[in-house]
Amino acid sequence: MAKEIDEVLNLENFHLVDAKVGTGSRVPLVKLLVDLEDRFITIDDCAGLSKRIGEILDRSGCFPRGYRLEVSSPGMSHHLRESWEFRKHLDRKLRIYYTEKEQMKEVEGHLLEIDSEGLVLKTAKSEINILFKNLDHAKSVIDWHRHPSKKVG
Repeated sequence: MAKEIDEVLNLENFHLVDAKVGTGSRVPLVKLLVDLEDRFITIDDCAGLSKRIGEILDRSGCFPRGYRLEVSSPGMSHHLRESWEFRKHLDRKLRIYYTEKEQMKEVEGHLLEIDSEGLVLKTAKSEINILFKNLDHAKSVIDWHRHPSKKVG
């Protein structure tokens, strides 16, 4: 079953960001968080995946009393981890937690650049280079004053 689900996701270049099976109100809840490298997830993406993955779960017989399936995007609270996730957030506001000289720091700014070693963040005062090896986690921040400079997703 897991192999079949992986095949469906890989066929359309989806990444499985997280998967959980928990207790629902009456039946188990299967929750999948998925994402794409080149654009943000749409409701239609989630609906299509939900239909195909639901068919796989139905055939598997793993949930004889039924289940509830949720397929969704990781959302704003998701911690960015992979370089492809950062690339999708170029020119967007991020809050980044990183270690410098054995001290945890927090900085907020717009993502200017990304390469294999790290990223460049433009803050209100300067530009900061942060190496991935020093990165603890990062999150997208809603920038209510942003004027979109490019179409994303």
